[in-house]
Amino acid sequence: MKLFVYHTPELTPTDSLPDCAVVIDVLRATTTIATALNAGAEAVQAFSDIEKLMQVSEAWHPDKRLRAGERGGAKVDGFDLGNSPLDCTPDVVKGKRRSE
Repeated sequence: MKLFVYHTPELTPTDSLPDCAVVIDVLRATTTIATALNAGAEAVQAFSDIEKLMQVSEAWHPDKRLRAGERGGAKVDGFDLGNSPLDCTPDVVKGKRRSE
């Protein structure tokens, strides 16, 4: 059996299709959430829809609000952070609510 790992859709070859494909997108998300909480984030709320994220997080105090996320491998325009665990340092997330 051969196993190929592609970290983003853009890295997946288009010249041939495999017999089977498995997509796992929870590792980065859960790692980032755990890292944010470990670094002192007050809470992390995950959203599948950017409009819903904006609507809900608008009610949070601006000094405690961190909007985070990416689309196509890049930080969403107007958001505070991408979705990298490296962004979740204590000086950035401590005492704040992170939405992603």
